[in-house]
Amino acid sequence: MSSVCRAALQALVARADARLAPAGLATTILAMHTFRAAQPALLYLSPACIVSVMLCALVRGESAKLWAYVDGEEEEASKQKEQ
Repeated sequence: MSSVCRAALQALVARADARLAPAGLATTILAMHTFRAAQPALLYLSPACIVSVMLCALVRGESAKLWAYVDGEEEEASKQKEQ
């Protein structure tokens, strides 16, 4: 990814702040009425969180680090197995 593209993505991610709260609320209401579900988290929140984490990792050049993540408990368990 070129440095210009990376800088543009970093600026875009940096601007995603409280100004987006009304859009999030509107999305919640729209999803609730469209799918007639009181808890629309799986319909848009989970995918939005996953995509935002992946986008941030891509912009920061940490994609490999993201996919190599190991939970602390799993790491401890694997160390105990080695001993």
